[in-house]
Amino acid sequence: MRGNDITTTLSFAPRIALAPLSALPNDGRHDWLGAAERNRLQRISSVHRRQQFLAGHWLTRELAARHSSGAPQSWEITSTPEGAPLLVSRVDGTSSIRMSLSHSGDWVVCAIAAAAVGVDLETSRQSRRWRELAEQVLSPVECRRLQALPKHALEAAFHLHWTIKEACGKRDGQGLRADFARRQTAWECAPEVAQVVTWQSAGRCLALSCDTASSAQLEGWNDAPAARHWRIDSLAV
Repeated sequence: MRGNDITTTLSFAPRIALAPLSALPNDGRHDWLGAAERNRLQRISSVHRRQQFLAGHWLTRELAARHSSGAPQSWEITSTPEGAPLLVSRVDGTSSIRMSLSHSGDWVVCAIAAAAVGVDLETSRQSRRWRELAEQVLSPVECRRLQALPKHALEAAFHLHWTIKEACGKRDGQGLRADFARRQTAWECAPEVAQVVTWQSAGRCLALSCDTASSAQLEGWNDAPAARHWRIDSLAV
């Protein structure tokens, strides 16, 4: 099933849920997955990647059930005509929720919202060539911003900007495209004009991109740092 024009989007503030893979069910039962999800799962050979896939798809359903109606199994993950992920109620076949998923290491995060939404999670990875990546995806302004920082703060600052780029790309439905990302610059701003909200602490960075980002409610990160708010300026092609 794919999303269509007859679905009715439920209205609520964005919700984000963060959870370790170990906290989510792994009983081998997959009957709650839709047909397309089962097909995708069959194509995943990595055990860890399968665990991430199942954890994220279950956590999204749990979050939808907590903040709308029904059980987690009463929601199906499908897509909009443009290909963006979408939750549709199996009860009435029309109620829908926009969603986004991300995972990093042993953690998974999902976001649900009434409008297009993108979420990204990054945890520190020693193998990531972040200096090279910065030149590929950050705008010239953002690159200069990093260059002005002391060495010990560079990697954390890169991860912050990277999660913002990823979240914006997921919200737009295009993913992280280097040519487009280099034309976008994130500026810290007041909450009421924010297009992105971030949380960063202890090697973990989380970003949410949504029209109503400042009203987002975060679950599962009990000692989360204060949120930071960002607007995105785009350069003309």
